Amino acid sequence: MFYGQADSILASNVNNSSRTKKLSVDLIVQSLPPVHDAIGEYTSYLAAELARTVNVRVLSSVDTELSPVVRASVVPCFSMNGNNRFAGLTKQLLETHADAVVLQYNPFAWGRRGWAPDLIRAIRRFKTVRPDVHLGVMFHEVYAPNTGIRPRLMRLWQIRQFRSLATLADTCFFSTGIWAENEKSRRPQAISVHLPVGANLPTPTVDRQTARSILGIGTDALVFGLFGGGHVSKQLSWIGNAVRNVIDKNTNQETIMLLHVGGEVIHVRKKLGNVPLTQTGRLDAHNATNAIAAMDILLGPLTDGISTRRGSIIAALQAGIAVVSTAGHHTESIWTTPDAKGVLLSPASDLSAWIKNVHILAGDRSHQKRCGIMNRKLFEQKFTWSEIALRMIHQLSK
Repeated sequence: MFYGQADSILASNVNNSSRTKKLSVDLIVQSLPPVHDAIGEYTSYLAAELARTVNVRVLSSVDTELSPVVRASVVPCFSMNGNNRFAGLTKQLLETHADAVVLQYNPFAWGRRGWAPDLIRAIRRFKTVRPDVHLGVMFHEVYAPNTGIRPRLMRLWQIRQFRSLATLADTCFFSTGIWAENEKSRRPQAISVHLPVGANLPTPTVDRQTARSILGIGTDALVFGLFGGGHVSKQLSWIGNAVRNVIDKNTNQETIMLLHVGGEVIHVRKKLGNVPLTQTGRLDAHNATNAIAAMDILLGPLTDGISTRRGSIIAALQAGIAVVSTAGHHTESIWTTPDAKGVLLSPASDLSAWIKNVHILAGDRSHQKRCGIMNRKLFEQKFTWSEIALRMIHQLSK
């Protein structure tokens, strides 16, 4: 028997065996619920969905309480503090029985100002010793934006860390399409996969009128919505301007208000200015998603444009809410397709065009309802956890 024939038979046997073996995946994340952290919440939902069809372990920190993840095992094995933070993680990775490991990465999650060379060393050692294990990195963020002195300084090490991880990875997952395209352009041989985020909230369990009753909001009020904290990228002053503009031009005595679901209530209130405002504060997932259901229109004038990494937008799609947002350098082509017509967009630098879109929806209840129906359909097509998990499994199984 020729060596080539023997190799072919061996490969065939391995492939047949792999078809019957259940895939095993380790996910690495810096925290999990009950800590309020978007990536930890994302990982909890993703792990639970993956675990419907594959074996899943979640490797996380010993520093905080870790809630159980449905169908998956949780292994606290490293600390975010001290001089040898990732010794426990390295041990787990070197001894893993998993077929694939996926690191959840945002530089700021792993070190102060995004400085985490020890994480890179741990992953490099793992990949050197265990090249048999498929390494995926989910890039929720790659490095700081090129705006301002401090972000530019942080970029110096964050870009190096990103490139090191991307080079070590067998598959690079990116939460935005532009990052996936950029990496493919930089390294044509790279496996760069655009993988949207899902909703870090369950589906609402109440209808709009019940949600409003719970919050003490009138049935017929026009309710603009804001979800999440007060990050500068949300352009809160634009939201305040738009709401005041609609109120000033209201001719039918309609009650108009803004509902803010999320934390940083004092900061957000200050940035919004003088608008009729109801703030829930930070809520647990069940109550937060039901509060979002009380909205008519989610306002999201993002500085870098709408993208598939924006959890606040995805949560609105899930709840069937109309959305007025912006198009910028992070905006993928999906948002300009007929399927996304429930999301009204204008250039991220054009306040007047954005306010015009707010007026278009504010003055047409039927249009709001149609947009909400289209957005729920878009969510079911592109952003469910089952769809996201399926795409990840497909890539890790290669």
